[in-house]
Amino acid sequence: MRISLVSLVSFLVLFLGSLRSLNFAALGGVRWFVILSFLILVLFSPYCKIGKSNIKFVITFYIFFLLNVVISILSFKVKPHYFSYIGFILCPAYFLLLVGFYTHRVKLLVKHLKVVLAIHLFFFYLQLFTFLIFDYTIDFIEFITHEPQRTIGGIFTKHTIIRSSGLFNEPASYSIFVVSMLLCLLFNNKKITFLMLVAIMSVVLSFSASGIMFLVVLIVLVFIKKSFFIKNLLIKISVVIVALVGINIYFGEKRVFEVFTSKLLNFQDSTSFQFRIGKIFDVFGDLNLYQKLFGLGFGNLSIGSNLGSFLSQFLVQSGLVFSFLFISLFYIIAKNYKLPKRIIFIVIVLSLSTQAINHLITWYFLASLLIISYNKFYENSTFNNGFR
Repeated sequence: MRISLVSLVSFLVLFLGSLRSLNFAALGGVRWFVILSFLILVLFSPYCKIGKSNIKFVITFYIFFLLNVVISILSFKVKPHYFSYIGFILCPAYFLLLVGFYTHRVKLLVKHLKVVLAIHLFFFYLQLFTFLIFDYTIDFIEFITHEPQRTIGGIFTKHTIIRSSGLFNEPASYSIFVVSMLLCLLFNNKKITFLMLVAIMSVVLSFSASGIMFLVVLIVLVFIKKSFFIKNLLIKISVVIVALVGINIYFGEKRVFEVFTSKLLNFQDSTSFQFRIGKIFDVFGDLNLYQKLFGLGFGNLSIGSNLGSFLSQFLVQSGLVFSFLFISLFYIIAKNYKLPKRIIFIVIVLSLSTQAINHLITWYFLASLLIISYNKFYENSTFNNGFR
């Protein structure tokens, strides 16, 4: 079967862009595969139709970012993290090219999102069942980057069950990626397919409390007020539950459900929760008034506990003033692309995850949602000049 150049480029951009966990600590933690995704887009920029409103959005983002950094440098003793600055510079440009490339190729986007999801599911289940059947752990991340995955810890040991994460460095990163993928696919077509069922089950089997929370919010908000979907949804969720029970019975000695329930019931005590959510407001409360207003500055690693979520970047690094400016900016572009309020709310919930504003994967999913929303709204009309 003949594969067009545009189709091949599309797959490479989306697949390489999804490999956020393949970073090389020995080289400064650079995510080379993600950068390669960006470079491919740059190379094929003639295929991108970049709208004027998107250029204004990106330029405004750069202005806010620059002001935030300058104020922090002039006001505080900072320890800049320059790789973080690179992320803030590359991400908006990546977004600009991604939207320009896919605005009129939404079917290609959705098709390859499904393929990329299927690839990640393959590696997730390969790792999980290799352990369950052969008691052997395949660490794909360590094989490629020489940095081990965080698949055990606490009650998770090689004698119970690993927390499979496939091509991601930890279950939390894996689960938020899969939930974000599901959001894009369900937004495009509110139908749970076999691929989505397998993806839903993988989030549960990652034993990520935050991932399961995000998954529940996603399913509830996507299908709320859609009563004709409920029966079909309940049947498919029941299939997932039966499959999980079957896994527990067959691999009972691994204590699958015991590990699962313990993780959910004690989620507030986990280091993952404390790192991303638990300490944010404590750290913000310790700032002086000026810092609360203008933040400590993007890329400033002088924070005692470097909080790892989108929310912490806004509150602690941006401050109230820049948080308002950035949130307003993102809200404006979301409304321009007719992104429904329900989807906007889900995105806000997902901001409590490991995806940050200087990560390309965050803009990867933002671009995907906006493109799908635009095409759903204008599918029966010509390209609106207001977006050019």
